[in-house]
Amino acid sequence: MKNIIGLLIVLFSVQLFAQNNAAIEKDLFNHFKKTQLNFYEDKVNYDQISSENDLFISKLINYLKSEPSSIESHFDLLAKDNFKISSSPDGNFRIYNWSINLGGRANFYYNIIQYRYKDKIGRASCRERV
Repeated sequence: MKNIIGLLIVLFSVQLFAQNNAAIEKDLFNHFKKTQLNFYEDKVNYDQISSENDLFISKLINYLKSEPSSIESHFDLLAKDNFKISSSPDGNFRIYNWSINLGGRANFYYNIIQYRYKDKIGRASCRERV
């Protein structure tokens, strides 16, 4: 009986975890797609794009910090858009990369680096203008 109860608890927690990750990834995608608006329209709110990108960065970093298994996540919704994920062959190093255009000829490129060393996960972020 204890084995059945233990198994049910494990199955329930795995299902809850998967739903939570899907909800987090959907929330991230909703913020990200607001940074990828058509920049050639007459009425583009660049302040809003910048604010959404800041919110996206904050939420993504918090997710990466709070969920170490995120280094193995596929981020399917984000990967369909202009969001690139590059992973090392051993899966212990990952770079998340995207760009936004805040007007003019220059794009702003963003990177978040995630790595796993033994049982520790590290993160860093940087912003580069090209």
